[in-house]
Amino acid sequence: REQSDLIAEREAVAADMLPPTPADARVLAGGVLRGGKHPIDLYRAIHQGIAGSPMPGVGDAVSEDDIWNLVAYVQSLLADSDNENVTDL
Repeated sequence: REQSDLIAEREAVAADMLPPTPADARVLAGGVLRGGKHPIDLYRAIHQGIAGSPMPGVGDAVSEDDIWNLVAYVQSLLADSDNENVTDL
């Protein structure tokens, strides 16, 4: 058999053994953030992902400016809620 066939077969077996676990999306309006509420904490969570969660990091696939734009967007969602209730997990 071809090596690509063996790889595809191995990936299919692994997918059956380890089905993805669905995750509930974080409700940002509730003001609870995992990893910290400060801009650098949000940047790190987006860039590196969150260990122990289904959220992967974007790494270098997204520019630094775009990550900061995402940080500003998340903060704007938090600002729509009562920002004093924002807590770190």
